Amino acid sequence: MSARFDYFVKIVAATWIAAFLSLPGMAIAEGNGGGGDGIDNADVPLTEFVTTSTARNIQAVQAECSARDNIYQLDCLRQGLELVWRRLPYHGDYGPMREAIQRASAAMSGIINANADTNTPRLDSGLNANSRFQARRHYTPILKDKLASASAATRQALGKLETSLDSLGEKSAIWNQNYSRIAALIRQIAAHLP
Repeated sequence: MSARFDYFVKIVAATWIAAFLSLPGMAIAEGNGGGGDGIDNADVPLTEFVTTSTARNIQAVQAECSARDNIYQLDCLRQGLELVWRRLPYHGDYGPMREAIQRASAAMSGIINANADTNTPRLDSGLNANSRFQARRHYTPILKDKLASASAATRQALGKLETSLDSLGEKSAIWNQNYSRIAALIRQIAAHLP
């Protein structure tokens, strides 16, 4: 087979995988039998379809979280970013994006745990709070007197994510086009934190 045909097969496979992942509540199980999220054993190239799906996932998270009371927004964003990275392919050109978003989500988890209000009940998201991620989630509130500092720390974690995505985008013009698009959405989220 020619290299051109191999590339065509990869593009078609990536398009079908992205179409499947863009359906609400859908994910492909890991090849190693665990988790049920992401894509394994696929060398997925950057495509407009997968990047647009990822962008829409991030926009849906931002829309859902901005509608929440300020004390719940940070955990809503953290859980939303976790859902976003879990839908990204493990391998191929989206692997570094997945890892960068995963690191930011983990950093945000530490911020939320350190500033959690254990005397205020967690917020139940409801089943249809987010049209792209229809699972029920529970958001941990932040102490009101710690909200400003927790938001500042979250902005810093999101800033590192944005910088990482922009740096990764320097690999080539196509990487820049796709990675900078996601970095711009992360910058927008950070600018609208409580």
